[in-house]
Amino acid sequence: MQQACLRALERHGQWQPDSRLDSWVYKIIMNLWIDRRRSAVSRLSVPGDGIWEQIPGAPLLAELEARQDLRHTWEAIKKLPEEQRQVLLLVTVEGFGYQEAADMLGIPIGTVMSRLARARLALGKQIRDNGAGE
Repeated sequence: MQQACLRALERHGQWQPDSRLDSWVYKIIMNLWIDRRRSAVSRLSVPGDGIWEQIPGAPLLAELEARQDLRHTWEAIKKLPEEQRQVLLLVTVEGFGYQEAADMLGIPIGTVMSRLARARLALGKQIRDNGAGE
């Protein structure tokens, strides 16, 4: 929030007095969030690294398979178009509802549902295709 306020103050000249101030600030917040998510994806490492070593007796084969599956899934997610990836991460990872995601992205709820459905189908196909080729 502090970063959004700072950005709004820095760019106050970009605000149009005939537009809604809250919508303008919300757009700043959304852009900061999107930038942060993109940055996180670019620095993405496989979640859970180090956890397996803490579990006594965890079978090595299961660990290797889980890590490989997770890497394939993350690679498949990164290959999705940006619009689909945004909706998929908002709804499935961040836990937002369809309407919340629609409001955040400034799109109709039907578009959220459509993009999510296409993302899930594409992700499933990529994972199946990668699994079949190994």
